[in-house]
Amino acid sequence: MGITDRIVLLVIVFGLVVTLIWFLRALAAYPRDPAASTPAAAVEGDLAHRMAPPKLGWNWGAFFLGPLWYFLRGLWVYAVILTILIMLSGGILLPFVMIYAGLKATETLEDARLARHTVY
Repeated sequence: MGITDRIVLLVIVFGLVVTLIWFLRALAAYPRDPAASTPAAAVEGDLAHRMAPPKLGWNWGAFFLGPLWYFLRGLWVYAVILTILIMLSGGILLPFVMIYAGLKATETLEDARLARHTVY
């Protein structure tokens, strides 16, 4: 294993550790007890009285397919941006794009559907 391989491996491991720390802090920021938050959070919804999408969730399809999942769902702007990030970094950002897609895909899709005034 050459020096370049070790540097790339260290950068990837460092990035994964930073992402894990960010994720744990983001989860800690959410209230643990629903009664501890204001009542507005429990009744939050849009004009059609639908509940707002969860802020963080997990989508295995988006995790494994990444930008392709966004493209197949009609969110081509996200697909193009994530593909450009992967290509410009030479693939180094691929694990981060996969984690981002897995965490944010459901929320992004729900927001796009609400913006289009449809749930299909």
